[in-house]
Amino acid sequence: MSQPTTTTITLARAELRALVAHAGREEYRANICLIAITPDGRAFSTDGHRLIIAGPTDADLRAGFKPRECATLSRVTAVAMLKGSRKGDRFEITIAGERLGSSDGVTPEVVPGSVEVTITDRHEATRRQSYGRVPGLGTPPPADQVIPGAAFEATDTPGAAAVSPAYLAEGCKAFADLESETAGGCSSIAIKIRNPLDPVQIRWTGDRQWCLVIMPMRADHVAGYGFGAKPARTRKARAA
Repeated sequence: MSQPTTTTITLARAELRALVAHAGREEYRANICLIAITPDGRAFSTDGHRLIIAGPTDADLRAGFKPRECATLSRVTAVAMLKGSRKGDRFEITIAGERLGSSDGVTPEVVPGSVEVTITDRHEATRRQSYGRVPGLGTPPPADQVIPGAAFEATDTPGAAAVSPAYLAEGCKAFADLESETAGGCSSIAIKIRNPLDPVQIRWTGDRQWCLVIMPMRADHVAGYGFGAKPARTRKARAA
């Protein structure tokens, strides 16, 4: 038996852009080409190599999220919302849907429907947009399926790790934009590392806490950086 449900979240333009930037783009992986929104108004997105979460507490990170209870916003719809937007815009997004009983009879599943958004600019003028249901969206994966739970136990202990420069640069740019566009921003990020080859956790706190987790580069990519990884044997060395 289904029940109608609505999920609402308000995001600054830079916040919506940050979530879009870290969502998957491969159409055949429908369960990550989206932004997941929790019933209490937090959000996360992932492309399978990195995961960004808006508004988590430390307890949330340890406990994880229940993806089947999340409403989902298609990345394509979110990109359409951002077209023509300006600095200072705020997006109040309401997703209609149906809450279904799951196959196990315990965990509900939210099927997304139409999306309504009210965009308020810095002069408090508003405009409304409507989007139809996007078929084929999957249920977002549990956070610990994408990123090992150990990543959320990272500490501030000095250390080193190797991550993709492109992923790191895009994450830092997202946080810089958040600081520029949202009130109460700060001028630094916290990088937490557990072990050199574990995921790296990057936190930024402004109006709400943000956590970005990036999977590390493979061991053969970090050879020579002093992380203890053994360099790959060359063809000449194997022949010898």
